Amino acid sequence: MTARELMDIVTQKALSELRLEGDGSIVRRSLFPELVTPSPLLARVLREQKPMLVEFLMYQHEADRLLLESTHRLAQAWPPGCPGLDEDAVWAEMEKQLTDAYWMVDLATLREAIERREEHVLAVFAAHRDHVRAPGKKIDRGR
Repeated sequence: MTARELMDIVTQKALSELRLEGDGSIVRRSLFPELVTPSPLLARVLREQKPMLVEFLMYQHEADRLLLESTHRLAQAWPPGCPGLDEDAVWAEMEKQLTDAYWMVDLATLREAIERREEHVLAVFAAHRDHVRAPGKKIDRGR
């Protein structure tokens, strides 16, 4: 069983979340304690798989930090009046690649996907600024 599969069981079946504490302990918190009876089997599996879970939770913490920082940088760079990226086919593909990279549980791969996404978005923003400066110039959104 992979860490992701175990995390899916914890969240979907046990309606719980796992959190890594600073001392290396893992805390499981039931999201709906009135709906779920604690499972001794799940508790045993979590104890047995603790090293894998600690590694995964540490990865998730760092991966989430990288994604939040990237999102913040893009938000700061977003030019006024620039439309959203919902209809940008390249953006959609990069978001898929980013999700895939996240679940590969490899920070180097995730960093590369984040960098490619940022490069594309910053190019779209630059094209928007150029278009605002020179109306009539077509914006290339990578389609």
